[in-house]
Amino acid sequence: MLLPQENARKIVEENGRAIGRGINIVDENGVIVASTDPARINSVHEAARRSGAARI
Repeated sequence: MLLPQENARKIVEENGRAIGRGINIVDENGVIVASTDPARINSVHEAARRSGAARI
């Protein structure tokens, strides 16, 4: 991952609070690496996975 996980966590926390919405950051495989919903971390975001696969 190009963005360190700690930085990703800070981005979703600060921006999620600012806009009042849920935010996920995913890796190149569509795995959620940071989220305003901690239960989603390490799960696959299927739309992001498909999007990443389409670029190959």
